[in-house]
Amino acid sequence: MRSYKMDVKKLQHVIYYLENYASDLNFQLSHGSDFVNYCTDETPEFDKDEQAEAYITELQRLITDLKGGKT
Repeated sequence: MRSYKMDVKKLQHVIYYLENYASDLNFQLSHGSDFVNYCTDETPEFDKDEQAEAYITELQRLITDLKGGKT
């Protein structure tokens, strides 16, 4: 994997937007994966809640990694 430096402020903005996206997905999923599919466009479509949960879990791992492993 290629490594590069990113301006700290830009990284903070990226994390901010990803956290908001994850929060929105969690809210939508509380109404079921069909609601997630209805509310999103470029997010993959989910056949089951478990698929959406796995997607959100992976997104949250990415956010944690971007924060340097800190929650």
